[in-house]
Amino acid sequence: MDGTIAYCSEDTDFQIKDGELVTEWLTMIAGKHGFGIRVVTFIFCSDRFLLGKNKNLLGHDDLTDVISIPFHEPDQDFLVGDVFVSVDRVKDNSKTLKNNFVDELHRVMVHGLLHLCGFTDSDQKTKNGMRNAEDLALNLRMF
Repeated sequence: MDGTIAYCSEDTDFQIKDGELVTEWLTMIAGKHGFGIRVVTFIFCSDRFLLGKNKNLLGHDDLTDVISIPFHEPDQDFLVGDVFVSVDRVKDNSKTLKNNFVDELHRVMVHGLLHLCGFTDSDQKTKNGMRNAEDLALNLRMF
């Protein structure tokens, strides 16, 4: 299924680089997990903006790097959803983890996509599964 991955910004002036290549990569990753893309929107935002979403949507009062909101039914084979990414968190995490910004950004983006695919990270076993899926996805980048 040929769908759309869109990129926009809210409360930041961040713009994705190599958007077409990132779209191809993310579409391939979704396909490897059995999903087509109908419409997935990545919204790049500030810590402040995403903290508001975290409070309002999830009842959590802490900073996070990504929140995924699926709009498709769990039994559907295509993805529809929003993925909010805090550019502030990605920058801070890349410094803390001594990882380059683009690698950390791509990890957070694929993490959000994997949540739309049904992955969870609520306990150590699922966190390990998520991390393995992220690592595999990052190793498949061709750019």
